[in-house]
Amino acid sequence: MAVYTERPAIPQEMIQKVNPDGTLGEVIPEKTIVRDGIVREMDVDVLMSVAAAKSIKSWLEDKIKDIEKRNSLLQQERG
Repeated sequence: MAVYTERPAIPQEMIQKVNPDGTLGEVIPEKTIVRDGIVREMDVDVLMSVAAAKSIKSWLEDKIKDIEKRNSLLQQERG
């Protein structure tokens, strides 16, 4: 199982205005050179036995039930 994040590609070039005090100002969009596509970065790659996967599944199901119960109670309190 792989856990990853996705994000738009980082622009190849960005041009910004320079403020009177020398700090960077706003980006000039028409001068920005962007790449097409999405970047996928793998954060973790996990190998596990079937028993471990079942254990994690069970744990997740318990946590989901707890959260759903808590959310239901909060909604009842709000009316």
